Amino acid sequence: MSGPEFFQTGMGHQYYQDTMPRIARALEKIAEEMEKEANLLSLIAGDRKLINELNDELYKTKETILDLEKIIDGTGEMEVRL
Repeated sequence: MSGPEFFQTGMGHQYYQDTMPRIARALEKIAEEMEKEANLLSLIAGDRKLINELNDELYKTKETILDLEKIIDGTGEMEVRL
């Protein structure tokens, strides 16, 4: 079978001049959106870690307050730490 190569046809010309550049731009947009999503997920993970750390500190503070209340009420003992 002989005849023009695909790139020599009207359809080939349209494919390489129009379709391929649109595909490339779409892939670039997809990559940009995926990068944004990855950055957001990273921020969320960091926020979760910070929230967990703050919850731990809050729990420790609550326990300290409860211990102090017991000491004030006379139902608890004061622990001496060196």
